[in-house]
Amino acid sequence: MLAVAVRAGDFSCTASPDTQFAAAVAAFGMNLRDSKHRGSANLGAVHEWARNGQNTARNEYRNDFIHLVERAAALRPRE
Repeated sequence: MLAVAVRAGDFSCTASPDTQFAAAVAAFGMNLRDSKHRGSANLGAVHEWARNGQNTARNEYRNDFIHLVERAAALRPRE
């Protein structure tokens, strides 16, 4: 067994943009299904994660997804 000490400065809580976008897509699906496993991931969080996951190339598919999240949020009553 290998044991390694990890200090607070050695750890980063920031996920990569691709990981944030993937989390947004997964959470969006859980919101649409009103899944009990979505935790505190509401559409506001989904939108934030998706925006953080946009790369500098401004991928057209990612932009379309963000617009879809915005439309879904407009249709859903406030949480």
